[in-house]
Amino acid sequence: MKGQPKGMRLSDHGTNWANLSAAIMERHKAIAHYFYTGFGKKLQRIDSDMAEEVMLFFANEGVPVLPSHDSFTMHQGYQEDLQKVMAKAFKDHFAQEIGIKLECKMPYAVGDGELLSMSVEDILSRLEGGCDKRLELFRDRV
Repeated sequence: MKGQPKGMRLSDHGTNWANLSAAIMERHKAIAHYFYTGFGKKLQRIDSDMAEEVMLFFANEGVPVLPSHDSFTMHQGYQEDLQKVMAKAFKDHFAQEIGIKLECKMPYAVGDGELLSMSVEDILSRLEGGCDKRLELFRDRV
């Protein structure tokens, strides 16, 4: 068992590192033999490699995609392609299938609070009038 991570003061919470570590290992018995072995870092590297494969696939297609933790943000129209590329990357590394949850969100609303549609035409229509019009619309909402 390794020592307590720097900056943690478990005594402030009525426990110590040995007790917390033992409780975590007990709760996760099935994988506890991997703790403190460096195996987690190997998995993080594989995860990073898979994310890179996804991003390079779409870069080669000329499609922008942004990674965020264990997800990707991109135009909703590519969700099926994204799912296939992610599934392939996982299968290539682990030789098994994986379930992938796709979420479609628009992070902003029009002035009346109604969410924008996912239609490219609807999104682009909001941009008509140039930056001055968009700035005016923004200021009206603040």
